[in-house]
Amino acid sequence: MLNKLVLMSAVTLQMAAQDVAGRYAVEGIREMVSELNLKTDGTFEYAMIYGAADYHARGAWRKDAGFVTLTTAGPAPEPFRMLSSRANPEGDMRVRVMGLNGRGVANIDVMLIVADGEKRARTDSQGIAMFAPVAAGAVRFGVRVYQFESKPYPVDPKQNDFTFEINGKAITEVRFENEKLRIDGERLEMGFWNPSRPMTFRKH
Repeated sequence: MLNKLVLMSAVTLQMAAQDVAGRYAVEGIREMVSELNLKTDGTFEYAMIYGAADYHARGAWRKDAGFVTLTTAGPAPEPFRMLSSRANPEGDMRVRVMGLNGRGVANIDVMLIVADGEKRARTDSQGIAMFAPVAAGAVRFGVRVYQFESKPYPVDPKQNDFTFEINGKAITEVRFENEKLRIDGERLEMGFWNPSRPMTFRKH
């Protein structure tokens, strides 16, 4: 009898989740395109384009007590990692940022952490940011279009030529951790980006 009740309860929960499953599109926000696809197998896909920024996420979802809960799959990837460092006899400080395809990435803000604060530059079309000779203890990176700034990455102050690799997924992926979306009929309310002004997604 107990096994039968457990099975009936599981079937009831599955049917309730099926009612929520489907595609939802954001409404009422200018210059934004966003969609959330709650699949019947308990996984989701999320995408948002806002201005020049393009975000995405995949993971698992569940329905519980009037909410849909999202959790992005897998561990968060590291946005930057050092590939190499050396002492350049020319003297100038250089920081290269390479993509996963081995090509330089332009328009990345590079911040050197030095004794008296920070020095800033941006990578050129070859992915290189140039600085006057200086001893740096760490490097930070910024991606303006995503309003992203990295943690400091320690470097050897005796060296002046550093190459880093950027992982774009770490910057464009939305990390939902038990993120609750309130169910309102055929709508879902997401407060992830601004809890005081939730985004509304309508089922279609």
